[in-house]
Amino acid sequence: MHKAKKDLIRLATAGDPKAFYDLEIEQLCGQMNAAAQALLDYPERHSDLLSCLAALAETEDVEILLTPSTPQVPGQPKPQALVDARARVIHQVQRSIDGFQISAGFRWKWLLQVTSFGVSFLITGIGFSLSQPSVAKALETPWTRTQWITVVLVGLAGGFLAPIARDLIASLQKLRS
Repeated sequence: MHKAKKDLIRLATAGDPKAFYDLEIEQLCGQMNAAAQALLDYPERHSDLLSCLAALAETEDVEILLTPSTPQVPGQPKPQALVDARARVIHQVQRSIDGFQISAGFRWKWLLQVTSFGVSFLITGIGFSLSQPSVAKALETPWTRTQWITVVLVGLAGGFLAPIARDLIASLQKLRS
């Protein structure tokens, strides 16, 4: 796995891991696709990476790609079995990269949503505590059922609206530039 990761970073960003991991998910997957094309041009040089990216491909297809072939005479067509195996493996590699992009995007969005809910609850709770006549009284007096319901509803609304606000701000920043 470690060798495959190093190989991917070398193919995608000339060996610069900081540049690789600093990319936005769409750019990262674009670089992974570019690396996959180089990988499939010389599969025997990148067998570990091929095994990772083509994990869902048929084992026989990957073995065909990894089997050293006799040198091709220029202008002579490649054997059909090799062409077919390469097409199937390319398809699986692209699906793997797409799956990675979808999964990473989902996890990031989920993490932002959960964090938004938590921060909204925290801010709402602090707001209610500070709205009491005195902080000492706020710490001594338990909240009423209405206050708890309000904190929960405002927290849910904030958690729901935070990603929308983030997207709106990003759109406005794009318009400004």
